[in-house]
Amino acid sequence: MAENQKRVEFVSCRKLCAVDPGTLEVRSGETVEFANATSAELRIFFARKDLFDVELVAVERGSSRKLLVTAKPPAGPVVYHYSVFCDETDSFAVGGSNPRIILNR
Repeated sequence: MAENQKRVEFVSCRKLCAVDPGTLEVRSGETVEFANATSAELRIFFARKDLFDVELVAVERGSSRKLLVTAKPPAGPVVYHYSVFCDETDSFAVGGSNPRIILNR
């Protein structure tokens, strides 16, 4: 994996869709790959559009989507929470807590 690329994987775990890692640290200009290792279609909802310049992304089963971090470098860390809806379980994915991405300088 390229140095400026990070990866978030969605996996099935005991009838739930899990996010791994639940927290990801990124910098402006890096790419984040959202990989769907489940047998369901996933929809990722970003509460704030400025991180990737999108609010909603669909990821088909067995595929992945790469998004470029377009937010400008912040003065200090900024936390972006997001949600992932799984069609197969009809529920939202879980991480150690709600999934989040931390944008660092």
